[in-house]
Amino acid sequence: MRYLALSILLMPCLALPSGAGSGDYVPNQMCCLLEEGYTIDEVNLRWGTTTLVAYVEDDLYLLFISGVEDLEAFAALMTEDEAVDLAEANYRVETPEGVRQMVIAAVGGTWDDYQDQSLTERIRLDDAHLHSCGANVTVGVLDTGIDPTHAAFEGRLSDDGFDCVDFDQEPWETANGLDDDQDGLIDEGFGHGTMVAGLVALVAPEATILPVRVLNDEGCGTLFGITKGIMCAISHGADVINMSFGAPTVMVSIKKKLRVANVHEAIAVAGAGNRNQEQPPYHPACDSLAFMITALDSLDVKADFADFNAKVLVAAPGVGVRSAYPGDEWAIGSGCSFATPLVAGEVALILSLSPELDAVEVAERLERGVDPIYHLPENQAYIDMLGAGRICLPEALYGLSAGLPDISSASAEVRVWPNPSTGTFYFRSPHSLQVGEGPRVRVYDTCGRLIRTIRPAGARGLLIWEGRDSSGRLVSPGFYWAHMTSDVQARTIPLTILR
Repeated sequence: MRYLALSILLMPCLALPSGAGSGDYVPNQMCCLLEEGYTIDEVNLRWGTTTLVAYVEDDLYLLFISGVEDLEAFAALMTEDEAVDLAEANYRVETPEGVRQMVIAAVGGTWDDYQDQSLTERIRLDDAHLHSCGANVTVGVLDTGIDPTHAAFEGRLSDDGFDCVDFDQEPWETANGLDDDQDGLIDEGFGHGTMVAGLVALVAPEATILPVRVLNDEGCGTLFGITKGIMCAISHGADVINMSFGAPTVMVSIKKKLRVANVHEAIAVAGAGNRNQEQPPYHPACDSLAFMITALDSLDVKADFADFNAKVLVAAPGVGVRSAYPGDEWAIGSGCSFATPLVAGEVALILSLSPELDAVEVAERLERGVDPIYHLPENQAYIDMLGAGRICLPEALYGLSAGLPDISSASAEVRVWPNPSTGTFYFRSPHSLQVGEGPRVRVYDTCGRLIRTIRPAGARGLLIWEGRDSSGRLVSPGFYWAHMTSDVQARTIPLTILR
């Protein structure tokens, strides 16, 4: 059973208020989930609430209550009712513009500019498309909506999209020309959803895109709308859910619905955040049932805005990304929001080849299908915080189908980079190798003398040899051997040091 994998980017990430004690919620409104066997009418009667919007099939209700000074405390008290599974204030959420102004600019261009941008070569998109284009996979894009007339989406949109802002069947991008959130910026979220969906279409051109509008033209939404959006994606058969937003706090209603998505074998993909920090990690990206994605620049260095965390699964290009924009235009954007749909599209490619894979197996394919990034000096401060590496699509696809070359055993072996090196080597170890399991790599000189024993340096089993012997002295230039053992294999790798 595929274990949720919601697609969450970080468009403007949901810079949501921090839950309890934040006070940043829609006045007089609460989200409510019921225990089985109870009705909202009896809850309303007991608590003096009124139903504003009810989705009985989703066990989701938006309630109105007046005369309550501390709505969060009231919601906590209401949650103790045996009929109430959860009550939360209807928190406002906003895009990362509140954290860092995202760069989104309509720049024109052509279809070829979109399909042949440099990132496609870096992630080897053309090679991947020889084997999979995402057919028979549905990707739910929860965002600001989409421009359904754009050429990038011709023949690729589901008819089952939904607008969880206006609660109708038209999840299209809109802009009213007003500064609704009074932040000095007008319609700053407009176009974001179209761009995110355009990147899914770029990577998985044969996948079906299910647009679900959960944010308005300012990039703002509510807890109720997003929770409903998740349920919309689930009910219409999304295999992947892309959410390019987040908050530095756990939103329990969303967390619960991610569990429902898990039961329905959807995979969640989410963005790490645009704050250039490790803590607190963004939710839902930090949820155990979501894939957290961060962004790299054009040199595979962590983007200056990108969050980093041990929970990050993989990294993807997220700076200067070209995608579709409303009005049949093209735009350039930067943010974890635009790295995330690249991975959501990659998940679609994998599932199209092997729909039987669960989320754990898909995550393993993603981690295996990367190019190294920690050998870059600028990334060494973030070892184990940027995921397994930068996505490389064909490497993730190999071994999934009988028609492809089986390199699964080779990929599971240690990889070493750079080699030759001027002194420092990085070893990517098998997944079975964990911290604390004891010596795993021994370095020998050409005479067979043991030079150094290396242990895993991080949670992913990354090993580093900085070109020194066991006494800390730099070894001489020349040839060496690294013998690596794990629970399932033993490998010997020649190393060359150039100084």
